[in-house]
Amino acid sequence: MLKHFYVGIILIFLTRLSFCQSVEWSNPQKIKSKTGYSQILGESASGVYVLRCKDNSFSRDVIIEKYKANLVQELSIPMPISINGILERVLLFDNIIYVFVSAKNNVSNKIDLLLQKLDENLKPIGNAQVLISINSEEIDNKTHFYIKHSSEKKFIGAMFLSKGKEKNISNLNLFCFDINMQQQYGKRYDLPHSTDDIFITSYDMGNEGDSYLLIDYPKLGVKKKASDSRSFFLYSYSLGMDKMLEYEVGQAGAFIEEIGMCLNNYSKKISVAGFYSNDNSKKVAGYFYYVLDLTTNELITKRFENFPSDFISKRYNTKSSDDLSDLYIRKMVARSDGGCLLLAEKYYLSRQTYTYYVNGFPQTNSRTVYNYDDVQMMSFNADGSLQFNNTIAKSQSSISDGGYYSSIVPIISPENLYVVYNNDVNTEGDMMLSYANNKGLMENKILVKAINASALIIPSETKQVSSNSILACSLRDKRFTLMRITF
Repeated sequence: MLKHFYVGIILIFLTRLSFCQSVEWSNPQKIKSKTGYSQILGESASGVYVLRCKDNSFSRDVIIEKYKANLVQELSIPMPISINGILERVLLFDNIIYVFVSAKNNVSNKIDLLLQKLDENLKPIGNAQVLISINSEEIDNKTHFYIKHSSEKKFIGAMFLSKGKEKNISNLNLFCFDINMQQQYGKRYDLPHSTDDIFITSYDMGNEGDSYLLIDYPKLGVKKKASDSRSFFLYSYSLGMDKMLEYEVGQAGAFIEEIGMCLNNYSKKISVAGFYSNDNSKKVAGYFYYVLDLTTNELITKRFENFPSDFISKRYNTKSSDDLSDLYIRKMVARSDGGCLLLAEKYYLSRQTYTYYVNGFPQTNSRTVYNYDDVQMMSFNADGSLQFNNTIAKSQSSISDGGYYSSIVPIISPENLYVVYNNDVNTEGDMMLSYANNKGLMENKILVKAINASALIIPSETKQVSSNSILACSLRDKRFTLMRITF
């Protein structure tokens, strides 16, 4: 009998998830308001680097800060560059900070993309280097330069759209540089739409310098309306072949509502996944899954699957809605076997009407409510079949703040997929954690109890800095605080 008891205890232990975590805090510094934003660049041997700005574009009037490994602030200065332009991206490579700026050259009348390097103490290294020059009439003030590095940080890519020679033609511009910022290629391809009609969902760079994009356009030959469906394409440029390949994503009768991609450098594959409706009504009917083999340049998986009739009632919080509409992909992670993990969150806006009085007369106004509800945690096999699907039940609503403390923080470790979020986004309360292993076994717990530390994590201001650790900005006792979570 005692033997059976011990066996039962062992079995219970083996079926539970392994879990251990620590939370570190910096000293509270200053009042953190919803009109100030932060961006964590990352962590190197010399410390942690953070950007601060009054708006979330981080394009002008940016403050850069350095923290020690124990999260004590060491420096806080205006971005030390002399270029009068728009900050496009800031990247951390080991102990060197790469600052990319676009600015008009008044001598050549061109728009230059420049690079200024900073050392570990935020001092400029040499002069700014011009990487790309483009005629000013080919771009406008809405042009954005996408800057991306490969996962091994051997290549840096730059991508942007420019105006074509004809009215309804635009140019896709792709550039690649090695770590010494020597150009490996500069390519331009015509796209059959104006820049205003093109939407870029994803841009990534492989470890061999190849470029990958997800782009969608209005369907050709159809009069544009707000509800029109669009055509979706995966583009792959191979440095070795010096060739751009195009793959259409879609199926007759399926209206794509949400789409994302992830690159698997290990298996040399790209996964494209998302959700579709059957009647363009925004009500999700099922999911789709594509796999592109980069060694053969062939689509080896193409799958569209309707959700079963009991999917919603069994796995979804029907308190917020009776359908799977308004699902947005928050994270896609490649699996080593060619599959992928996907996190999708229900997000929607609503209007709230209220009455107030002025000099005794009633006045009516309305305000925007930002709603972030349940999260779907889905794992796909390489053939597109669904290995498991879990639902993280939550309900976050806030008024006229853009959902500042809402949504989730995904953390990928070798053992588990973690999801951190605030239990109540309107007050400093419990910080929650849901986590699942590669078999889909999921558990929920309180990560930080309000009784121990009243805090709110800011999901948009986090960064995973190692395989088991993230840095995050948070509000603790109504003051800005950096936090480190290690699993």
